[in-house]
Amino acid sequence: MNNTGARIDDLRAQAAEPEFLAQVLDFVMLQDEWVLEFAAAVSIAPEQVLTARVILGGGDMRHWT
Repeated sequence: MNNTGARIDDLRAQAAEPEFLAQVLDFVMLQDEWVLEFAAAVSIAPEQVLTARVILGGGDMRHWT
Protein backbone atom coordinates (compact mmCIF):
# COMPACT_ATOMS: atom_id res chain seq x y z
CA MET A 1 0.00 0.00 0.00
CA ASN A 2 2.92 2.31 0.61
CA ASN A 3 3.84 2.15 -3.09
CA THR A 4 0.35 3.03 -4.30
CA GLY A 5 -0.48 5.92 -2.00
CA ALA A 6 -3.74 4.21 -1.12
CA ARG A 7 -4.97 4.25 2.43
CA ILE A 8 -6.73 1.42 4.22
CA ASP A 9 -9.97 3.44 4.14
CA ASP A 10 -9.64 3.74 0.35
CA LEU A 11 -9.20 0.00 0.08
CA ARG A 12 -12.27 -0.72 2.18
CA ALA A 13 -14.41 1.77 0.28
CA GLN A 14 -13.40 0.54 -3.17
CA ALA A 15 -12.82 -3.18 -2.59
CA ALA A 16 -15.97 -4.20 -4.46
CA GLU A 17 -15.45 -1.86 -7.43
CA PRO A 18 -14.34 -3.68 -10.62
CA GLU A 19 -12.16 -0.75 -11.71
CA PHE A 20 -10.27 -0.76 -8.43
CA LEU A 21 -9.82 -4.53 -8.51
CA ALA A 22 -8.53 -4.27 -12.08
CA GLN A 23 -5.98 -1.68 -10.98
CA VAL A 24 -4.84 -3.93 -8.16
CA LEU A 25 -4.32 -6.80 -10.58
CA ASP A 26 -2.52 -4.48 -13.02
CA PHE A 27 -0.13 -3.64 -10.21
CA VAL A 28 0.37 -7.27 -9.19
CA MET A 29 1.02 -8.22 -12.81
CA LEU A 30 3.93 -5.79 -13.11
CA GLN A 31 6.28 -8.47 -11.76
CA ASP A 32 6.12 -12.21 -12.42
CA GLU A 33 7.23 -12.96 -8.87
CA TRP A 34 4.32 -10.87 -7.50
CA VAL A 35 1.89 -12.91 -9.59
CA LEU A 36 3.37 -16.14 -8.26
CA GLU A 37 3.33 -14.92 -4.67
CA PHE A 38 -0.23 -13.62 -4.95
CA ALA A 39 -1.47 -16.82 -6.59
CA ALA A 40 0.16 -18.92 -3.87
CA ALA A 41 -1.29 -16.70 -1.13
CA VAL A 42 -4.85 -17.14 -2.41
CA SER A 43 -4.39 -20.78 -3.52
CA ILE A 44 -5.00 -20.32 -7.25
CA ALA A 45 -3.00 -21.10 -10.37
CA PRO A 46 -0.99 -18.10 -11.59
CA GLU A 47 -2.90 -18.20 -14.88
CA GLN A 48 -6.09 -17.42 -12.99
CA VAL A 49 -4.72 -13.96 -12.15
CA LEU A 50 -4.76 -13.09 -15.85
CA THR A 51 -8.18 -14.69 -16.25
CA ALA A 52 -9.55 -12.53 -13.44
CA ARG A 53 -8.03 -9.46 -15.05
CA VAL A 54 -9.64 -10.28 -18.39
CA ILE A 55 -13.01 -10.75 -16.73
CA LEU A 56 -12.74 -7.37 -15.02
CA GLY A 57 -11.98 -5.69 -18.37
CA GLY A 58 -10.67 -2.18 -19.04
CA GLY A 59 -7.50 -0.86 -17.50
CA ASP A 60 -3.90 -1.09 -18.65
CA MET A 61 -3.78 -3.52 -21.54
CA ARG A 62 -0.10 -2.99 -22.48
CA HIS A 63 1.12 -6.20 -20.83
CA TRP A 64 -1.33 -8.34 -22.81
CA THR A 65 0.13 -7.89 -26.27
